[in-house]
Amino acid sequence: MAFIFGYSYILQTESPSYGGAGFPAREARRLATLLILGVADMFFLFSGDILTTYAVLGAITLASLHRATTRTSIGIAAACLMFTTALILSSALLSKGGGAAPIASDFHAAVALYRENAVSTLAARVREIPGRITGDIVMAPDVLAALIAGLVAGRGHVLESGGTCRRFTSKTMWACLFVGLAGSYSLAADQARRTPGKEYLVHLAIEVLTAPALTAAYTLGVLSLLRFRKLEWVMQLLSAGGRMSLTNYLGQSLFFCLMFTGYGAGLYGRVGPFGTFVAAVLIYISGLYLSQLLLRRFQHGPIEWLVRFVTFMPERGIALRQGRD
Repeated sequence: MAFIFGYSYILQTESPSYGGAGFPAREARRLATLLILGVADMFFLFSGDILTTYAVLGAITLASLHRATTRTSIGIAAACLMFTTALILSSALLSKGGGAAPIASDFHAAVALYRENAVSTLAARVREIPGRITGDIVMAPDVLAALIAGLVAGRGHVLESGGTCRRFTSKTMWACLFVGLAGSYSLAADQARRTPGKEYLVHLAIEVLTAPALTAAYTLGVLSLLRFRKLEWVMQLLSAGGRMSLTNYLGQSLFFCLMFTGYGAGLYGRVGPFGTFVAAVLIYISGLYLSQLLLRRFQHGPIEWLVRFVTFMPERGIALRQGRD
């Protein structure tokens, strides 16, 4: 996601309607809107919200990084990735361990709060936020590295027709997929035990190092689908979901809150991994089809429209005043 966020940043600067002399002010308003939406999401829906991180890192990019050369950008991205990995590993070495019982107790207490009612769910959200913010700060360099990689790729238009990514072989994709999934599996297997300790931090560091390979595999996989005309309908669905990615992201948070927390059915911890997986797949596919249906009648999704409205609000006001004059 951070890679695409960085890539889209370059596309926006090159857009006739978005780039140009007014780009910094427009981008600042867009990022401010994302920050407000992210804070609301963090408090009411999903404490692990990523919009706040994107807004802050986007502001850093707007202020300085978008002017850096390609070589400097790659160096900063590599340094950010290694810094995050070193920070996590040093935390594992300094950890005293033996905290499984308190962590398990906190987990069960949180589950009880999430299941009870809307007020207790909100209380659980608020209680988690300090820890989430700390985690976001620790992982921010890693996210920034992916964002910078997207900036560099955007400058070279590597994802477009004839771009660099089209020249990679399927062997490269499968190799990246194997490395990326191995890292993700190691972290997921540790999280399944629900008693994180030193091992969790080691697996998290491995996941951070292998995440770029997984991103590359997904990117190459989607690009490979473009070569098959019979799968054009799949690409149309994915395109619709991409155009409404913000609406889908917040919509999924809302749906799962209604399904798993005291806002609705309160099924937190009662469905199991397989049931959660099936629900996630169904909601994702449903979101793609709903996006396609909405975009047949409207140019933008509802949240995308809101962000665009705020972003271009001053220009609209000037146009209205000029029209009256």
